[in-house]
Amino acid sequence: MEREVYEEIQKLAPFVLRAHLVETGRQRLLQNRNKLAFLLVTEDLSENSRDEALKEFPCPIYQALTSEEVESLFNFHGTKMVGFRRNALSGNVQRCLKGCHIVAKPLAEARIPDNPAVVLFGCGAAGSAHAHEWEAAGVRVVGLVEETQEKASACASALKEALGHDVEGSVEPEALLKSLNPVFVDVSLPTELHYAGCHLALRLGCHVLCEKPFLDEVKASHKSLLKQRESLVGLAARHKRLLGTHGPEAVRGMASGKVFYQVATA
Repeated sequence: MEREVYEEIQKLAPFVLRAHLVETGRQRLLQNRNKLAFLLVTEDLSENSRDEALKEFPCPIYQALTSEEVESLFNFHGTKMVGFRRNALSGNVQRCLKGCHIVAKPLAEARIPDNPAVVLFGCGAAGSAHAHEWEAAGVRVVGLVEETQEKASACASALKEALGHDVEGSVEPEALLKSLNPVFVDVSLPTELHYAGCHLALRLGCHVLCEKPFLDEVKASHKSLLKQRESLVGLAARHKRLLGTHGPEAVRGMASGKVFYQVATA
């Protein structure tokens, strides 16, 4: 299979280089990570470096080829990580790598009941996108919370049309959770409300997946952030609930009872 991958990419490499779609160098890759369609890491990349990449990059990651093969394809000496900018050509390369997709090892696991449901805390651009991810993962979106009833009702109507079933909109998160009793809560509120949203959901026994940044790192002091993180991680542990942050495959992972992007306490 490796040889087939190499030969397929070899046909595309000259066009990719001519279009300037390739990024290398860890710092440059990190600076442009939100512009990447995917990341290719070599088979001879260390396990620690691979695991770090899985945590740091929001795009899909594929592991294939050796650094020597990458050099022969793209003329980058010693390179073990190559980023591809979004483009139709990059999509063609990505299809060549479809059998080489890797994900992080789960950091925490839990048993999920049949026919689980999720409530969205926040239904802006991120929350709406997450709704479709949850449904694709087999989790029914049953409710959402917004700052005004007008907005909650509008979002609920939009999701009903998009998903094909009723979604309840509310401005009362605690009442909604007690009424609907979801397995999951997806927190996509303004960052300064992440702590309160996560705390409420965990306290009421839900697994929680939170949008990044996890907490308000701009306004809160380091000491305050650390205290909040420890509080939420401790609450999740006491209630035996999953607490994670969004990233590649995060929704699908949590839907199956696995957390790939866990909240650090230091």
